[in-house]
Amino acid sequence: MGWGYRRKLKAAMPTPLRLASKLASLAAPPLKGGVLLCAISAKPAAMKRHFYLVGGWASLALGALGAFLPLLPTVPFVILAAFCFARSSPRLEAWLVTHPQFGHHIVAWREKGAISRKGKIAATIAFAVSIALAAIFSPWPWVMVPVIAAAVTGSWIWTRPE
Repeated sequence: MGWGYRRKLKAAMPTPLRLASKLASLAAPPLKGGVLLCAISAKPAAMKRHFYLVGGWASLALGALGAFLPLLPTVPFVILAAFCFARSSPRLEAWLVTHPQFGHHIVAWREKGAISRKGKIAATIAFAVSIALAAIFSPWPWVMVPVIAAAVTGSWIWTRPE
């Protein structure tokens, strides 16, 4: 191997100074501490992005379970997944917003904070079923949990525009 090849290889290898300046150019503007603080400040943004991505997938999984379990809502979890994907993956957010089943619910919620009448009726029926199941299978103090949850959440749902 000749000296010319080694010089090219050495020039291509990042030195700590080159690496720090490259990280600083990717991060926020330099802080008082200099370049090193800028390189460190890029990490929380990446962590936040991963947190939202995991939260989006978890919400989507809960929404998928809600399609099969009558007491677990679907659309609120899909709206939450769209919120998380908007902060982590624009491609997944676009997929949810253009989805034929859930897209119009997400757009209506974002634009007007609206819940469709069909969704309000479905939520009310789910609340009634959970209250009936709690009355049958739960002991006395726990029977009131779904009643209180239905009263609070149901009154909030019915005050949203359509």
